[in-house]
Amino acid sequence: MNDLQNDLEALKAKLHNPEPMLRAIGQRAMLPYFGRRLTTVGVKDRTGRLRAAISQENAPGNVFDLQGDSITVGVDYDQVPYARYVIEGADAHPITARRVPFLIFWWVKMGRMFKGKRVNHPEQRRHPVYNATTGLDTEVGKVIIQELRPTP
Repeated sequence: MNDLQNDLEALKAKLHNPEPMLRAIGQRAMLPYFGRRLTTVGVKDRTGRLRAAISQENAPGNVFDLQGDSITVGVDYDQVPYARYVIEGADAHPITARRVPFLIFWWVKMGRMFKGKRVNHPEQRRHPVYNATTGLDTEVGKVIIQELRPTP
């Protein structure tokens, strides 16, 4: 067998079992892409927990699943509850002290401490991290090319 035939056999083997390539696409293209989208849509992630849940496989709250020829990525809202409100937004709503007599927090907008039994939380705008995929195809293409290259 010559080198070309060896390369073709290796390529057939890679295409016959797509799981390693799909895993590489998810890990090296999709997860980093959605992590960057978090910044693009204007989210200020103070702790890094939301970014990790979106962009790192096995991070708390990260959903990364391979089923056949499909890849699922996302955030488990049960593990990172505030992710739902950052990504999907929330309507304006009242917040009332229930377990303590007063709500006490630093009110950034007013530059002072707030103490009271109730506040009206403003609407939280949506940050569609997973909606726009412009440019993702290029990232996926790069990974596919890297995965299909013959290994020396």
